[in-house]
Amino acid sequence: MSQSHALKVSYGPVHMYPFPEGVKPDGLVPGCDLYLVTDGKMLRRKRGVMDTRGRIIIPLELSVRAVVTALHQKIIRVVEPPPRKASCKLYDLEGHPLPGGPWLEAVDLGEKRVGLRALDGAWAVADAAARPLTWFQYRKIHDFSEGRAVAERPGAVDVLDPSGAVVATVTGTSDELGHAGPFSDGLAVFGYADGTKGALRPDGSVAFRIEASLLERAAHGFFRYATSGVRRGLHGLLDSRGRVVVPAGERENLDPLAADTIRFGRMVAREWSSTEFGREVRHVQAKLVWGLLDGSGRQIVPRVFADVGPESEGLRAFIRYEDDWCVFGYMDAAWNPAFTVARDAHQGTIGEAFRHGKVESRLFLEPVSQLMEPFRDGRAAVWIRQVTERIAGESSDKKGNPAGRWVDRAGNTLPGRPQPQSQLGDLDIPESEEDRQLAARLSPYGLIPKRFPNRRKSVQRVLGDMWLETFADGEMAPLLSSLETTAGFFCGLHEVTTSAGKCHSGWADPHGQVLVPPQFDETGGPFRANRTWARTGRDYFALSRPMRVEG
Repeated sequence: MSQSHALKVSYGPVHMYPFPEGVKPDGLVPGCDLYLVTDGKMLRRKRGVMDTRGRIIIPLELSVRAVVTALHQKIIRVVEPPPRKASCKLYDLEGHPLPGGPWLEAVDLGEKRVGLRALDGAWAVADAAARPLTWFQYRKIHDFSEGRAVAERPGAVDVLDPSGAVVATVTGTSDELGHAGPFSDGLAVFGYADGTKGALRPDGSVAFRIEASLLERAAHGFFRYATSGVRRGLHGLLDSRGRVVVPAGERENLDPLAADTIRFGRMVAREWSSTEFGREVRHVQAKLVWGLLDGSGRQIVPRVFADVGPESEGLRAFIRYEDDWCVFGYMDAAWNPAFTVARDAHQGTIGEAFRHGKVESRLFLEPVSQLMEPFRDGRAAVWIRQVTERIAGESSDKKGNPAGRWVDRAGNTLPGRPQPQSQLGDLDIPESEEDRQLAARLSPYGLIPKRFPNRRKSVQRVLGDMWLETFADGEMAPLLSSLETTAGFFCGLHEVTTSAGKCHSGWADPHGQVLVPPQFDETGGPFRANRTWARTGRDYFALSRPMRVEG
C-alpha cells in the first residue's frame, strides 16, 4: 500500500456525560452510537433511547420487549412486539419521527436505501430519510448489490437502480414469492412461470435458462441446481454461462471453496444414548467425509478427509479415513501427505491418546487444530500418539494432563513437552505480547489489564489495517488489528482495574497512559462502536471516544 493511500486512524479524547436521574443503561443500539435505557422499575418497565451526551431522544415509553436497531447509521428503527399490527416506527438520530408510516417492516437494502412495507403488505424503495422512491407495488425487494436491486411483482421482475428507476423488466416470471435473488458477480437468479430457471444480468438480459427445480447462487461464480427426482444433497453445479460443471445426482454436498477447487463429500452419522435425570436421551452427531474437485469437475483428491487444519509454514494437519484406518498427520500445500503422526485401527476408544479423554468413534474427534496444532517456528505441538507407542505412566503427567510432544517438519519428535492450552487458559497471564507490554507499563501504578471473553461473531478485513467486526447481536464496529488483541482493545482503549484494595475500573491506551482514572464500580464492558457506560455508586455515565479515519 502506497503512503498516499495508507490508512490512518486517530482518536479524540474520552467524553463522559451523566445519565439523567432515575435512568439506567439497558444495552447499546446496534448500528449506531446510541444507548438503550430503562426506568429501572421491576414492574411495567419502559425503555427509551439516549445519545452519547446523556440526552433522552426517544422517551421512556417503549415496551421492554421493543427491538431498537439502526438502519445504515441514519435511521432508528423501533419494532414493537405483537399484537400491535403496525409495529415498526422510524426516527432520525435526533429522535424525531420520520414522515409516513407506521410500517409493517423496514429493512436496510444497502446503497443507503431502505425497504418499506406498507400495511397492505406491499414494498417500496425509500431513500436514507425513509422517503419512498417507488410505488408500493412489490411483493419482495432484494438488497442492492453492484448498483442494482431485483424487485419481484406478480408476473414480472424489475431491475432497479438506487434512484428507484426501473432499468429493465422481465415478464412471464413465477408468482412464487422469493423465486428471485440479489445480484452477485453480475448475475441474479429468478424463476419463470413454466417452472424453468434463469440468470439475469444488470441490463435485464438473460444470461442462461435451464430446466431445473432449483437454481441458487453458490460461492466463487458457481450456481447450484437440482432437477426433479434428485434427492436433497445431490445438487449439481453450473458455471456463470450455465454450463454443467458437475451433473446433478453425481456428487453429494458440493461446496465451491475457490474458482478452481470444489469440495464434495458424504455425511457420516453416529448415534448413541445416555441417561440424563433418569431418562434415556438419544444423541446424533454428524461429520462430513470429503474430497476435492477442480474447477471443471475432475477429482483431484478422493473422498477421504474427515478434518483439515489451517495452513501454517507450508503444512497443515489432517485426519483422513482409509478403509479400516483413521490416519492423523500433516500435508503440504498441494495436499500431498508429508508425514503421519498416528494411525488408529480401533473402532472403540483410544483412551488418553486424546486431550479430553475418550473418543467413541475415529471420525468424531475434536477439531484437528486442537489435536495437531499449526506449525510455528518450525515445530508443532501434537496431542495424539500412535496407540502402539503408548507406554504406561507416559500417557499423562502427574496432574492428569495429556502428554503432548513437539514434532519438526519431518515428523521427528523434538525434546521437551508442550503445555496444554487448557492449562494455559487457567493461568492469569497476558495473552499476547501487546498485553505483556501493557501490563508492564501499568504495574508501577498498581493497575492491571482487564480481560473479556471474545463476544464477536466474525471479523472481516476492510482495507489495510482496518477490520470490521460483527457481534453476536448484529452490531458492527471498526477496529485496528495493530491495537486489537484477544484481551479486549476497543476504540484504542483497554479497561484496567486497581490491583489492590477495592476494585475500580478505568481505561488506558495501548501505551499505558491512563485516560480515564479507575473510579467506577461497574462498566458496560469494552468500548463498542466508540461508546460504553460506567457506574459509580448509584450514578451512571455515558462514555464515548470519537474516531477519525483517513486514507
